[in-house]
Amino acid sequence: LTNTERARSIQQAQADEKGRDVEDLLKEMGGKLPAGRIAEPEEIAHVVAFLASEPCSYMFGSSIYMDGGERRSTP
Repeated sequence: LTNTERARSIQQAQADEKGRDVEDLLKEMGGKLPAGRIAEPEEIAHVVAFLASEPCSYMFGSSIYMDGGERRSTP
């Protein structure tokens, strides 16, 4: 889950159904992750920029999980 307008609008519907504030719902969701919070768009952008950079030019077929530690091991 990344802190974007789209994510907020999706979670707003759930918050409305539950009679809760969307901020509280997002904090609760993030609190369940090992990182303790949801991702900021800039954090995702930094990884994308790195993967598109020259230092990563020899990297092929790898998986990078940007999930705040939710996936604690790889298959």
